Parts: sequence; structure tokens; C-alpha cells
Amino acid sequence: MDLDDEDVQGAPTSVLQSCLPYSKYRLMDFLFTEYRLDWFGAGPSSPNKTGALLAVLFVTAWWPALRWRRGFWLSLPLAFAAAVFLLQTESRGALVAAGAGLVLVVGGSGLNRLNTLKGRLKPDVSFWVRTASSAAVLFLLLVYSQQLGVNDRMTTMTTGEDESANVRVALYSAGMEMIAAAPLGWGRGQAGDAYGQWYQEIGDNRSYLSLVNSHLTWMAEGGMLFQFLYITGWCLMLMLCWPVPWTPLRAIAFGSWVTLGLCGFFSSVLTLVWLWVIPIVLLVLCVIQRLGSNHWPTKRLGLTLSYSVLAVFVGLHLTAHSLSGSNRIVADPDCVRMGETPENIVLMKPDRQILGDKYGHTIREYLNEIGGITVLPRVLNKTDFPEFDIIVVSGNLELPDLGRFGGKVVWMNPGVETSEDVLEQMKNKSMMVILGSLGDWRRLRAWQELADENPNWEVIELPGVADFIPNWPKYLLTERAG
Repeated sequence: MDLDDEDVQGAPTSVLQSCLPYSKYRLMDFLFTEYRLDWFGAGPSSPNKTGALLAVLFVTAWWPALRWRRGFWLSLPLAFAAAVFLLQTESRGALVAAGAGLVLVVGGSGLNRLNTLKGRLKPDVSFWVRTASSAAVLFLLLVYSQQLGVNDRMTTMTTGEDESANVRVALYSAGMEMIAAAPLGWGRGQAGDAYGQWYQEIGDNRSYLSLVNSHLTWMAEGGMLFQFLYITGWCLMLMLCWPVPWTPLRAIAFGSWVTLGLCGFFSSVLTLVWLWVIPIVLLVLCVIQRLGSNHWPTKRLGLTLSYSVLAVFVGLHLTAHSLSGSNRIVADPDCVRMGETPENIVLMKPDRQILGDKYGHTIREYLNEIGGITVLPRVLNKTDFPEFDIIVVSGNLELPDLGRFGGKVVWMNPGVETSEDVLEQMKNKSMMVILGSLGDWRRLRAWQELADENPNWEVIELPGVADFIPNWPKYLLTERAG
């Protein structure tokens, strides 16, 4: 969420700026930006993507400190600069990921040093100078974070009063249900819309492009095979960077990959190619290093990898099925079946202008009454229609071959011009045409004339309705009752 000017700067800062020289004014403008820092302009999640990149840079900046004794004095200002920019993004997930990555790098380095010196570690003057310098930089960052309001944002994240955190909880819970409902996946790029139609609270009209979690989004869209390969890929990369025996390169690479992975849990940021550049380069360098030293992960570590992949995969699906609610959804990229009797009604390629952008909400409102429904996002010519009682179509849709279908077609607001092939196919079929009275009068007249010529057809005119037909499932109830 972008902060207003008064939220970031406030009256005291504005008064101060008016009394400062131009150069100092520019400095204050740089430190207390009006909007969250965004280097990519990649939509609403762009500040989080910028934050993810800076989190990886922040961890990578400590490489010189691990390699050379005096490299600390290069790492400290680089890490400080990355942290300042990171705070300006106000990306809480990136801050948590950067902190976790730094703890892994520093903790691993400290343990390695203790093991190497075997208890003979005696801090010298330079050690205390580095410690004091780090503490001073940390203090400055905490003060700066407080001035930006980031500390308050981090606090509200755990209080249950933060809307951003609450939305993520709802999305993540639904994402696990989506994994259980669709073993073959929901299809590429469909996770956000699937959540909005079938899992979002009815009446909530917000739209999402993803599940605000890169890992969960991709696994919900990809299906079980993709999930297994995806988990294996991450575990393999972490194993190749595993810093045992310890080297500065592998320590930094491992910390960078963990940081990147954690950023992907908090937001859908991993679609940005630039975020992968540094971790992949470090991974390649680790492989080259292993080739040079001929030191590869042990069989024991490889066995641990196999067990880890299996444990994560099984745990993912156990959790997903344990969280599955009462929606009774079974889905794949080509079909969504909902309710106890999804074979009763089939909805083909929903027209959102007619059925509503959140047509799934309307279906769920009437689900108990209609019993069940099958939704086909696109027309499938090979679908076997005889099993259904009612076919629902909307708008200018070219019907497939209905073959032996003997039920009824309910057509919501069809177009003025319908192909002769469709009319000929429907000639001996039972059909109900529903038209809004405020729509094109030529469409209404044309279908009324066609219905007069075909005793199996009927036209229902809805007064006060244009293209959008609210509460359209109730007409299916009337038809089933008839």
C-alpha cells in the first residue's frame, strides 16, 4: 500500500525541508520518499520485487567480509546501502527474508570459525571494532526504519488487524484447497481467477492475478508432477550450495537462495527474471568450485535430499487435503466440477459481461438449490454432453456438436447474428432464450420470431435488464422444476 505524503513526511519534516538548503532538501527527499521504492514499474507487486532484489543484494554484499579479513569494511557500506533502499520499499517479506539469509550466513561463518580454531578463539581489538561498527549501523537502520514507519508495519503484521496479512492468510488457505481439488493443476495463469471464482468470500469483488505467493501459485497451477519436480529442483539447488564443508562462496550462495525462496513465500515476485540472476550465477560458481575440488555432496546428503523431497511433497498434500472445505470442487485446466451432482448442469465458456465477472460467486450462492454444476472455461468439441440435463451458454458462442444431447439449452443474451449451422443444430432441441429488455431491440425481435417458428423454443424477456443478467441461476431452478 502506498503511503500518503503526510504519512511519510509529516508537518515537522515539511517545515524542516523549507529551512534547509537545496542540496539538503534533496537529501531529505531521497531519504523520505513519497512512495514505496520501485525500480521495475511491474504493477502493484513491483515494490516487493524491488525489495526481493535488494534482500538478495544485502546478503550477497557480505561475501568480501567472509573472504578477506579487511573485506568487512567493503561489505559493511554495501550492505548498509542495500538495507537503506530495502527499507524504502517497505516490503516486510523481503525484510524477513534478508534477516533470515543474514542469520544463516553469519551463523554458519561463526560456527565454522569456532570449529576451525577449536575453542582457541580470542577476540582481538579488530573484532570489537567490527562488532561496534555493525551495532552502530544496525542502530541507524532501526532509527531510519522507525522514521519511515516500517517498524509499525512489521508490528501490525502479527496483530491480526493488518488487512494485507489477513488477505494472505485467506489466499494461502484457499491455495492449499486448490492443490487438493486439482491434481492436474488449474492451468497456467489461472490461480488468481480460480481463487476469485470458487474460493473467495462471496461479495468480495477484489481481483487477484495470483495467490500472492510464487511457490503456491505455481504449484496450484501446475499439478502434482510439476509440484514434485519443483520441490526437487529447489532441494537440489540448496544441496549444491550446501556450505559443508564451509566455503565463503557456498555460504553466500546458500544464503542468497534461501532469501530468494523466502521472498517468494510472501509475495508473487519470482516472475521477475532479474531476481534469479545473482542466485543462478552463484550456483554456477559453486558447481565450478566443486568441479575444481572434486568435492560433491555425499551419498548421505543425497539420501537426505530424497527423503526431504518426499517429505515436503507428502506434507504438502496432507496439509492441502486437511484444509479442504465443503466446496466439493474437482478441477483440471479444462473443467471445474462443483457440488454433489455436477452432471446436472454444464456452463460453457462463461461470458463475464453477461454472467458477471464473479460468476462463480453467483453459482455458489445457488449451489444448494441447483445441486451441482460443471463449468467449461472454453468450448471442448469432444465433450460428451448426453450426461447433462441442462447446457447453459451466454453471448455470441458457437456451440459444438451437441450430438445425442436430449436435455435443454438455456441461452443467456445471445447475439443478434447467430450462424445458420447453430440454428439448424438447435432446430430439434429444446431451448430457452433469456434476453434483457434493455438490450438491443433487434436481438429480442429476431429471437421472438425464431421462437414463433419453433415450438421447442421459448423466449423470456427480463424487464429492466441489459447485458448483465443478475441471479441467472434462478432461471435454471425454474427450468429444473418444470
